[in-house]
Amino acid sequence: MIINNERIIRIREVLEYRQEDLLLILDNIHDPHNASAILRSADAFGIDSSHFLYTRDQQLELSDGVSGHSLGEYSAIAASGGFNFEVGLELVKIRSESMHNAGKINPGTMAAIIGMTAEQVRELCNSNNTKNVLVAANYNTINQIVISGNIDSVENFSLIAKEHGAKMIIPLNVSGAFHSPLMRPAREELADKLDSIEISDIKIPLYSNFDAKPKTKGKDIKNSLVNQLENPVLWYDTINNMTNDGYSSYIEIGPGKVLQGLNRKIKKSLSSIGIQSHLDIINHEV
Repeated sequence: MIINNERIIRIREVLEYRQEDLLLILDNIHDPHNASAILRSADAFGIDSSHFLYTRDQQLELSDGVSGHSLGEYSAIAASGGFNFEVGLELVKIRSESMHNAGKINPGTMAAIIGMTAEQVRELCNSNNTKNVLVAANYNTINQIVISGNIDSVENFSLIAKEHGAKMIIPLNVSGAFHSPLMRPAREELADKLDSIEISDIKIPLYSNFDAKPKTKGKDIKNSLVNQLENPVLWYDTINNMTNDGYSSYIEIGPGKVLQGLNRKIKKSLSSIGIQSHLDIINHEV
């Protein structure tokens, strides 16, 4: 993990943690039983954003366009110059707190469905004959869709999904039904915070989760962030749209290779690499 003293101080100031408590949580950041959801979100944002911002210090240009999956959209906006690290951290704090609270008000969960098409998943969700919420929340690839909704609805879907073509159902360890209408209670708080800050117009386009289309105007980016809470992440459409717009090489910033794997499943011919450390940036050939 790349956490320097300056970032610890900045995270501590924004999130209002005592230094000793913050260090303890950061030491256990990848243990869901020990680390708070807010700190895990802040850490993910901090690592991803720091790698992007470090490229500026080295006068490297890594991107002609940006996108981020769910929380990653905030790192992408920081990287594109829409807001600075501190503002992004404040937004991540509000987003995490409000979504966590929404999960308490409207308990829900999520599950990844492997092997069914988007249309098949939507049809099965729509056959849910109750007042409960059940929707597709992440369109990751042509046949990897994440569903989100009330706990009973997600569990019932999982029980019958294999009869409708699913090869695998993976319950997700989450605290709520993210990217679904059950996140409505979080919308007002995040919208109020976004109204209180300025998101600058950006020079390189951000392909948004909400509609998979490029945005450069600050007001459009704000609207996308609010809409993202209750609507699905359109990653499959995003990568296809970027590819159709001429993007052929993709760099995943931050720990892990999840997005690289998704991109290869979306289109095998795409070049997708990862940068997980400052050393990776230094060694990257621009």
